[in-house]
Amino acid sequence: KNRSTESIWNRDITLGSPMKLKDKVQWYQLLATLIRSGLRILDSLEILEEQLNKKKLQVLVGEIRSSLQSGISLSQSLQQHPDYFTEFEIQSIHMGEQTGKLGEVLKSLERFYQQRLKLQRKVVQSLSYPISVIVIAVLVLAFMLNFVVPMFQDIFARFEADLPPVTQAVLAISE
Repeated sequence: KNRSTESIWNRDITLGSPMKLKDKVQWYQLLATLIRSGLRILDSLEILEEQLNKKKLQVLVGEIRSSLQSGISLSQSLQQHPDYFTEFEIQSIHMGEQTGKLGEVLKSLERFYQQRLKLQRKVVQSLSYPISVIVIAVLVLAFMLNFVVPMFQDIFARFEADLPPVTQAVLAISE
């Protein structure tokens, strides 16, 4: 989906990592499916590189493939990209390589990131209402202080009477 047409409430929040949760879900989903179907890791990564729609992720897969071709393991290759992969992911994949259950580990990582993505979206949706109420309240308050209170200030000035302290404070804030 194009980012400009995607609803703001369905967008991922990423702080620091260049790989969004949605990308991680896609990454692990495709890689797990390919590995579990019996393809070699190198062949799976080649297919994955073609399937990914973001250039920086394609470059990442290409670098990982090159590392694998030079003889290091998948977990060691992922370790060379700490911005993209957490220690949890690297150690999980290392365990999958050691036990021969890489496909199951990849599927498990996919489920993990799918749950994180759902949770993140629920948090964003649950915070959107209170934030919008606060923004509207601030805008209404600013409007009142800039336009309505000055009208009353002129009326109060005609009475030439002492105003209560609260009213004086509101007028001072308005100015």
